[in-house]
Amino acid sequence: MKYKFKTEKIMNLILFLTICVIFAFSNIRIISIIMQAIFSIFVYLRTFKTRNLSMYFYWMFIFFVWLIFSTFFSINLIASINDIINLTLKFIFLLALSLYIDSEEKIITVIKYIIISGLILCVRVVVFSPFELFGIKRLGFSLGLNPNTLGISLAYASICVMFLGEKLKNKRYYIFLLPYLILVLLSGSRKAILTIILSIFLLTFLSIKGKNFKISRIIFLSIIVCVLFYITMNVPLFYDVVGRRLENANFLSNNNVDGSTRVRLNMIKDGWNLFIQKPITGFGMDSYRILSPYSTYSHNNYIELLSSTGIVGFLIYYFFILTILFRSIKFKKYNKLFNIIIIFIIVILFNDFM
Repeated sequence: MKYKFKTEKIMNLILFLTICVIFAFSNIRIISIIMQAIFSIFVYLRTFKTRNLSMYFYWMFIFFVWLIFSTFFSINLIASINDIINLTLKFIFLLALSLYIDSEEKIITVIKYIIISGLILCVRVVVFSPFELFGIKRLGFSLGLNPNTLGISLAYASICVMFLGEKLKNKRYYIFLLPYLILVLLSGSRKAILTIILSIFLLTFLSIKGKNFKISRIIFLSIIVCVLFYITMNVPLFYDVVGRRLENANFLSNNNVDGSTRVRLNMIKDGWNLFIQKPITGFGMDSYRILSPYSTYSHNNYIELLSSTGIVGFLIYYFFILTILFRSIKFKKYNKLFNIIIIFIIVILFNDFM
């Protein structure tokens, strides 16, 4: 019993350090890979003893069989194999995490680790970013962090704070939202801001329970959205970094948008044209970067998958995600913890477009 308790404590420490590195030090890739590998090895050693594999493993196996098959049609075999290896490392960790989380207590623990990691990221950004850049340039670059990655990481931490505050009925958790929201705005990430707004509405909608629904909850969350929008568009510190970018992000028109939005729309168009050329198998992983004039990822996961793996790979990948979503919706009436799974999946599906 003592040995089991000690093992769990070690596992929790390794998991915390891994999540902390993923969130707060994502630019230090080698440390992230090492921590994910250590955690995964611990989990798999325990899993092989019990021989308990999740359906995530079988989905991952089918998906990777198709990825390997698609390499035969790849325009660049080496690039495709490298991309498959990188994807494999991520999926191995996610599988280990899904195997490890086998109780409600562990889900809450992971949520708390994400919140703490988000705070560590905030401290790192504030301490190591030159003060003169605040409100002038998007935060993140000076630390080697992509501003969108910084914004999205803090947006996910915000989701965890709002969910835990609602789940535990403890409004003190909402205090953590303040540093998250400020740095999300200063990161200039439109995706992160829209993620937070979407998650607020999802959390509000999912907490509706017939006649027992408290109108105070929807008012409180709506106030957060209104305040967020007001300071973004009226406070110079935030407007110069992100407010102007939101004004120019008119996706309904390709004429009155900023350069960044126009490029994204053209990237989607070019990716769709690649998919039309090889709709079944695609051109192989990482093909968009090679075939498009942009020499980078398409910034749209739907287009990336369609052009790289064809319609088959696309359907395999999203079939599993949608299966988890529908199962979570089905069981949310029995346990509120399914709400955060629903929110994260919908947010991920939304962000995959941007």
